[in-house]
Amino acid sequence: MRVGLGGLSRALRVTFEDHSASFLEVLLEEMGYPAAKVERKILVRNGEAIEVNMFCEDPLVVGEATVSIESLEEAEREVEKLLKRVEVVEEIYGKRPTLVVLSVARTAPGVSERLEDLAKKHGIKLVLGEEIEEAVAI
Repeated sequence: MRVGLGGLSRALRVTFEDHSASFLEVLLEEMGYPAAKVERKILVRNGEAIEVNMFCEDPLVVGEATVSIESLEEAEREVEKLLKRVEVVEEIYGKRPTLVVLSVARTAPGVSERLEDLAKKHGIKLVLGEEIEEAVAI
């Protein structure tokens, strides 16, 4: 079944980022923001283009989606990458995002615990692939 869904997603050009953005829109609606639209955004700071996988202006939301994190080092890099994007958004918009999200489809054994620790430390909402699959299945 997963292979079939993966093939369908590829055929429709639906990515994990798209699924994560849809999940985030549902989450924002549950938080009281029914009109919130999550999209990919390119921001420019000091001449550098910075892509934000999941962005919403009202409420201000910054998120990253990644398919796989295979090591503790990679987990730390992904969190640092997200924090850099938060810093850029704060600089451009003059305020802290209402919500910061890291969405990960799959992690190697032991990595999700480290991600949970890092997310808690930095005020990040961590969404693992299982949560998105459950929400999509409903």
